[in-house]
Amino acid sequence: RLIDIIVLVMTGLFSFIAFAFIFRQLIFSTELISIIAIIFFIGIIFFFKLNYLHFLLKPMFNFMIPEKYKERVKSHYLEFFISIKKMKKTSLLIFSLAISISSWFVSISASYVLSLSLGLNIPFEFFFLVHPIITLLDILPISVSGIGTRELVLIFLFSFYSVPAETAIAFGIIYMLIAYWAIALIGFLIYLKNPIEIKL
Repeated sequence: RLIDIIVLVMTGLFSFIAFAFIFRQLIFSTELISIIAIIFFIGIIFFFKLNYLHFLLKPMFNFMIPEKYKERVKSHYLEFFISIKKMKKTSLLIFSLAISISSWFVSISASYVLSLSLGLNIPFEFFFLVHPIITLLDILPISVSGIGTRELVLIFLFSFYSVPAETAIAFGIIYMLIAYWAIALIGFLIYLKNPIEIKL
């Protein structure tokens, strides 16, 4: 999942910059994009320097985790660092990146197919810019499942290909139903069949 987030931020930053160069339009201010980039590269440094990461997380662990849960959470805390050490192996890192990039390609292709089903005349390459931006917006704690913010940005992005606002909104709603709610429903049904007992 960590590799997925790294790929998302990298492609998102690339999309912001590429969009600015191709369409001469800034989706967000250069200051905000710069802040995101700085945070991302600091995160990469922490990823490769586990002693820095441990120094950052240990106070958070001591402060945020209630005393009665610390022993149980501590094992997961240590497993997290062990997993990162394993991920630093070149072969495993390349394999994880390949899976993540492949899943992104499938997801972008699905967005393109959805646009074709709505009769939109938008090139496939454009979705390599649109998809990371939309996904980044979805994970921001601005609204529930990105509702509203996603549609507003889609209206703006699709306007470069003369797509009406109502069609962009329809794309956003259908995308949300397929990419989030349908998968959540499947997961909920699986959970009902095989419930997981959570012990605290």
